[in-house]
Amino acid sequence: PYTTLFRSQFAWAAQNGMATKTFREAGMKSSVVSLAFLAGPISGIIVQPIVGAWSDNIQTRLGRRRPFLIAGAVAIAFNMLLFAYGTELGVAWGDPSACDENKSSVKEGQCPRSLGVLVVAFWLLDFALNAVQGPARALLADVLPPDQHEVGNAWFAFMISIGNLVGYGLGSVDLTDYLSFFVTNLRALYIVCGAACVGCVILTSVTIHEPVFVPQSTSVPRVRGVAVLKKLPRSFVQSPKILKRCFAVQCTTWFAFFMTFIYYAAFVGESVYGGIASDG
Repeated sequence: PYTTLFRSQFAWAAQNGMATKTFREAGMKSSVVSLAFLAGPISGIIVQPIVGAWSDNIQTRLGRRRPFLIAGAVAIAFNMLLFAYGTELGVAWGDPSACDENKSSVKEGQCPRSLGVLVVAFWLLDFALNAVQGPARALLADVLPPDQHEVGNAWFAFMISIGNLVGYGLGSVDLTDYLSFFVTNLRALYIVCGAACVGCVILTSVTIHEPVFVPQSTSVPRVRGVAVLKKLPRSFVQSPKILKRCFAVQCTTWFAFFMTFIYYAAFVGESVYGGIASDG
């Protein structure tokens, strides 16, 4: 399961490292960029609880977690490809050719179709990334004995860090020097990332053998699907005080983190170095 977290974080870092620049050079107002990034929090609130509960309560020939990992990898690869070619599709559907060929001349609001494709792909990509997070973490508990969970979680954190390092690091490299047939750095990065996602999930699916799920008889009814979301407010109120403090720390940490990574790259490029988004 470690490669699954690596590829998810790799895709997430590549997505966030290039998204603000791509939105801005397609003519999106800077004040609207943060609205596009609502995809992450909203998909996290909706998708992870539902997929987590769903994967807990099914059994297929592929296991409980593997179907979600495979479907998530395919969705991630497809939407990265869609985002990478978003401006080209927008031009094909009626946007000015400058939206894809001469982005430095693009004005705000000039490429609505391109922005529509980019935003849809960005949101679907975030939903797909969140869909694999829960099953990937649950797979760790499924295949490792309890006395190895601490080491497993440490490896999870390590692979997440490596995924961030590779994703953000490749974003700073001009990949078209090595993969010139992709034309733009965005396309090269996203296609390489999509291929890596598919490769990692194939590796996980082949090497990990999930134990057969045996439902345990219990008087407590299982909560499935959307019903999980209905229980969240009550679960928060009834949770121990120490957990509420952890929730508060997570909330404030991610609030600051999102505010930083959404605008930091654009701020440094435009305000510190005096560049424009399309200059890379």
